[in-house]
Amino acid sequence: MTSSVESAAWNAFVMAAEVCECEAAFAQLLAALGVDAALRGNALFDAIGARTAASACPFRTKELVKSLGAHWARRPAPPEGAPLRVLVSGAGPVGLRMAVECAMLGMDVRVVERRATFSRVNILTLWQQTADDLAAFGAKLFNPAFSVHGEPLHLGTREIQLTLLKAAMLMGVGVSYRATLRAVQHARRETTGARPLWTAWVHMAAESDGGSAAVSATRADDDGATAAVAFKPRKDGAYSRGALQGRLNAMAPAQLDESFALGPGAATPAACEPVEFEALCLAEGEWSDSCRRLGVRKAIDRFGNAIGLVANLHAHTPAPRALRSFVCAFGLGEPIQTLTRGGLPVENLEYLRGSTHYCAATVPKAALLARGALRADAPAAELLAPANVDVERLRALGRTVASACGVPADAPLCAQHGVQLFDFSSRARALCPFRLLALDAAGERAIALDVEGQPTLATARTSAHERELDAAELFVRERAEGVSAAQAALDGARLATVGVSGAPIDEDEREAVVAYHAAQLHRAEEQAATARDKLDARHAEFAEWKALISAARGASACAVVLPLGDALLEPFWPQGLGTNRGFHGALDGAWALRCHWSDGLDACLIERAFTYDALLADFARARVLPGGGWTADPLHRYHPDVLKGLMRSYQDPSAKRWFKGTGAIPRRYAHLTTQALGAQRAA
Repeated sequence: MTSSVESAAWNAFVMAAEVCECEAAFAQLLAALGVDAALRGNALFDAIGARTAASACPFRTKELVKSLGAHWARRPAPPEGAPLRVLVSGAGPVGLRMAVECAMLGMDVRVVERRATFSRVNILTLWQQTADDLAAFGAKLFNPAFSVHGEPLHLGTREIQLTLLKAAMLMGVGVSYRATLRAVQHARRETTGARPLWTAWVHMAAESDGGSAAVSATRADDDGATAAVAFKPRKDGAYSRGALQGRLNAMAPAQLDESFALGPGAATPAACEPVEFEALCLAEGEWSDSCRRLGVRKAIDRFGNAIGLVANLHAHTPAPRALRSFVCAFGLGEPIQTLTRGGLPVENLEYLRGSTHYCAATVPKAALLARGALRADAPAAELLAPANVDVERLRALGRTVASACGVPADAPLCAQHGVQLFDFSSRARALCPFRLLALDAAGERAIALDVEGQPTLATARTSAHERELDAAELFVRERAEGVSAAQAALDGARLATVGVSGAPIDEDEREAVVAYHAAQLHRAEEQAATARDKLDARHAEFAEWKALISAARGASACAVVLPLGDALLEPFWPQGLGTNRGFHGALDGAWALRCHWSDGLDACLIERAFTYDALLADFARARVLPGGGWTADPLHRYHPDVLKGLMRSYQDPSAKRWFKGTGAIPRRYAHLTTQALGAQRAA
């Protein structure tokens, strides 16, 4: 094979801009380099690197392979034994970031994605650390307009996917598009390392997952209204609200679907291929079907009414060189003032110039109604229903926002995701950052476990339930005493002969005093009833927990399932956490799987639970170390104070839900001080 053919193959791979192009270009690259396409992981990457270095390929491609190799070399050597088999469902930015990290840690990784294209055109703001991390995987080579300098840093969703997909391919990750996870089932055998092996049943479609035609027809029927509100559907459903939920919280229903988690003897789904795994990662987005069917329990946090508008316009028309990306917040900034003067008040506005002109704003409901983008006021669950959206007026509104950002008037709206409305007044978060697939004590039925499947975490949860029950009982006693005191005060008022001034009391004053104390008694009785309801709920919760502990006894063949990205912890849109935090959740998960491989399942779950609490604890860019030297190890990414503060909370009984005891801290953290954490990272 001549060097010109090798160079052409590399150039085609670098320039590939869509899934099918990447698949075809990578196959041609392997053929041009004479590399066996059956190789996986490090063996494939080393073969590509050796052939590329020995050829006359372009300097930039040699530098890419060299850079990826140096990035890989910063990871610890894999433990001895067969590689951990990891299946990632979902090839969005977070799923692909998980895949490449697991590959660099020496695992055997497979990714399945139901879509056939990079379907998302939105642009994401990036923290400096996230931009540096993407640059290490060739983002600048694959997307020449990308920069790690200036503010706001940004890159399109599809460009992030493109970068990480190409890195994953080079690193020997198996990636299958048009592939949908249909079910999981115990494989009735173990790996050579005695780790339980499960089978994912994956449907491989010829073109799509089969629903595209119906969706396209629906969108044509309603003139694009369905597409205009499909970006982020509102979380309305059969959520439970009980005595233990606050006014702004609810619980998503969670129950294992036995048609998804199949028993060993169950019939397998038709037209599906088996993919064996020891760990399953679900990066399917906030509406993850697999999470729902595996019974991943989620809390829904609700906020005030919040509506976002996104407009994507083609960037191939000439635009002023002075048109720069910007982010304005809290009603400040000239573009926001321009919109406000024109009768369109917005609170937040961002413009990002990339493969499209991307404009995003928070728009009050009243403004959408006044401009006719919404046909009528309606309850929150129906406000953004397709039937209530006037698409033409919404498009006009999107153009108004784009004009305020400086986008040329002749820039056409993108055919896909041109203008969208979405509700971000709620977000979901997993109550447990893992799920365990297992067989019941009889070995006949698939079950799923949360923290009850990890002894240390289960003990900590039992202690927490006991503390909460004790506190609820104390609260009931205090409220009962309050009722008694209010009753005594009312009885005294009825018998009083002397008023507040010391003079004999008249009937009008007596009635007023009695009415006041009667109201106080009523209030005390209501508080006492609420306290009893909460105590009953605590008893029921504890009884449910004991039942879970009982069901976990004798469970076998456990395989870990890790929700990732929005399926794990959905961001609040204006905070810009999204992919920035999602990458860390994925890297934490990769490191937990490395612990599974080296130290066993219990160590994996302890690590995963600890780092999830780090994500929940007021996560922000200042809590993250520079991105150039990142690895999956949290010691290389989190500021030492984050880990130290969390360790302190775990050992502080006054920290309430954070108090879990020293045993819940991964052993390698327990002895570290702030100085030692910094020294370990430097080493």
